[in-house]
Amino acid sequence: MGKKNTTRRAGSALAVLIAIALSASACSGTSPEQVEANTNDPAPTTTEPAPEQTTTAREESATLKARLAVTYDGGIKIYDAATLDEVADIEAAGFLRLNDTGTGRHLAVSGPQGFSTLDLGTWAEAHGDHSHYYVQEPSLSDVVLEAGAPGHVINHAGLVAFFDDASGTTTAFEPSEFGDGDPEFTYTAAAPHHGLTVPLGGGRIVTTEGTSDQRNTVKVATIDGETLAETNECPNVHGEATAADDIVSVGCGDGTVILNGTDITKVKSPDVDGRIGTQSGSHASHIVLGDYKTEAEAESGEVKRVSLLDTVSKSLKIVELPASYTFRSFARDADSTPLVLGTDGAIHVLDIESGTVAKSIPVIPAWEAPEDWQAPRPTIFALDGSVYVTSPGEKKIYAVDIETERVWKEAEIDVVPNELSGVSGQAADSEDADHGHDHSEEEGDDHDHDHDHDHDHDHDHDHDHDHDHDHDHDHDHEDDNE
Repeated sequence: MGKKNTTRRAGSALAVLIAIALSASACSGTSPEQVEANTNDPAPTTTEPAPEQTTTAREESATLKARLAVTYDGGIKIYDAATLDEVADIEAAGFLRLNDTGTGRHLAVSGPQGFSTLDLGTWAEAHGDHSHYYVQEPSLSDVVLEAGAPGHVINHAGLVAFFDDASGTTTAFEPSEFGDGDPEFTYTAAAPHHGLTVPLGGGRIVTTEGTSDQRNTVKVATIDGETLAETNECPNVHGEATAADDIVSVGCGDGTVILNGTDITKVKSPDVDGRIGTQSGSHASHIVLGDYKTEAEAESGEVKRVSLLDTVSKSLKIVELPASYTFRSFARDADSTPLVLGTDGAIHVLDIESGTVAKSIPVIPAWEAPEDWQAPRPTIFALDGSVYVTSPGEKKIYAVDIETERVWKEAEIDVVPNELSGVSGQAADSEDADHGHDHSEEEGDDHDHDHDHDHDHDHDHDHDHDHDHDHDHDHDHEDDNE
């Protein structure tokens, strides 16, 4: 059983206003060595007030403005999702990770000191039978939630949960609560480890137990520490995704475990050492997209298989791809279709029924996965009906229409892009928010498209794909902390 957990409701108003923006499933930029070094003296997970910041006045917009965020060595760039024009350049030091929040306006930023909030400066306000749309200058808060080793950030059931690998403590906030600055609850595992916590609502969570050397346990518990269900059959537990009907999938070194209420089912991989970690889910689908690799595949660099987990039938399909991929290669489009960005530069669209590649859309030149997991690599991200791909080698961003198989916009940028995320400007319903991608990553977009939007998908459809799609693939070197 975990250590004593608390539910608190008093503190800094500024901290909660910042914390409401934090969320989604992404791992930290910390190594196992850093986690172990911080274990004996973990940083506090309480919030600290940030200095007052000035922001520009809001301006009303005729349409809802989706925006993209791109990290680079030195900060975060913000782009208009329709034009790919730069909106802001925010300086920030260290390796930065971006996590969705479900607010439609904010992203959580995991940095060297902990978690902070990126306000992308776009939102909608309901006025009776219509909405008004506003924009303002994006801004990054100072770090307000300290963490010795900031890890997974998961947005689910109206709460956002931040896991500190150095202390094993989860700190969760209610995004809609503007009253005070303390967390909705905290939960501390029995020992620090690289773990995760998924809020389920009703005072329940899915969480992990382990140490810096070993982690095999996934359980359903109350926020007060009572274990409701538990399995120890998830070696090297890592990565999660939430599917339709609040069913949670957690990755293991030999498959996955599916958690539906207090019912826990182990789904084993066809290979004894078939590891699943990075996953991408959608609340509109019972299917979870996941990576899949054996030790031999990881060593050879021939990681060309992914997994499709049916969380209802509790069955696993393994899909062969024409190219390798990395942990930033997964997305779900507006219809929850699984997408994989390959090292051949193409987006591979998967057919769930047949477990095959339905079509491949060339987008960027062929690329090799860097050995350092924190190094920039091409990233795919779905937002507002479009799919975006970064190309660090070219210093470019591409906007792709999956249905027409066309690149409808591309733009050169003046930095080497690393992580990619964004917001629609409109808060997603809790039933529509997408979770997973290990991270993280993180990340499809299932919100309602009835609002007016200025994405002109007829732009630049004459894009020339004369790229050299070389199929020389490098290893898919993924760290446990990807």
